[in-house]
Amino acid sequence: MIFISLYDILNSIDRGLEKNIKNYNNSFIDNFIDELRSKLDKANSIDKTDDVLFTLDRYEGDFAVCENRESREMINISRNKISNLAKEGDVIRLKNGMYVVDNSTDIENIEKKVEKLWKD
Repeated sequence: MIFISLYDILNSIDRGLEKNIKNYNNSFIDNFIDELRSKLDKANSIDKTDDVLFTLDRYEGDFAVCENRESREMINISRNKISNLAKEGDVIRLKNGMYVVDNSTDIENIEKKVEKLWKD
């Protein structure tokens, strides 16, 4: 009888430990998935802003007032996130956490002007 009681107690302890381990593993996996999802969402939002071009309109104190070239929405960007080389009228783009001058638009504008000269 004592042997059966000890056997039952050990089985009960084993089932309890197994349940706790499963709960721990599930919560660990759930937390990992949530953290991974959050980081991927953040990475995707950064990638999307890399494609957005802004025109630096003017500086006001610690901010640069910029226009989104697609939506025409005006936004304020902290001056310390903008390259020191950027000046009013420049087209800027977010690269590696900093807004830098985007020279590709200058080349496009020059090409359009040259085409217009040849047509006239």
